[in-house]
Amino acid sequence: MQTSTQAVRARTDEPFLERFIEAHEAFVLRCASRHAGFAVTRSDDEYSVALLAFYEAIKGYDPASGPFGAYASLVIGRRLADHYRSQHRFDAETPLAPQTFDGTVDRESADAPCSRRSRSR
Repeated sequence: MQTSTQAVRARTDEPFLERFIEAHEAFVLRCASRHAGFAVTRSDDEYSVALLAFYEAIKGYDPASGPFGAYASLVIGRRLADHYRSQHRFDAETPLAPQTFDGTVDRESADAPCSRRSRSR
């Protein structure tokens, strides 16, 4: 209950908002890890997404809707799902060596997998 009251206060009190977010960093990391399915650290993209989602949860929280922790966890989960969906479009990309683009790649080298595939078609 106290966290819900603090979340309401954090919506309008900027200095308190910063302290509130810092105090709940472990909560954000736990939620991000649970939704991501692996241990999220501060250096992961998931942490940045979760931190922004936590901020959105504070700004959009309505005490009548239930406890703040459950609401924040839901928002974090949804933002991470959106993040993974947006990253899914890059799954089909093939990494290439930088030399591929300047024309200095030897067609027989291991760094030119696309040139071999295109010749076999």
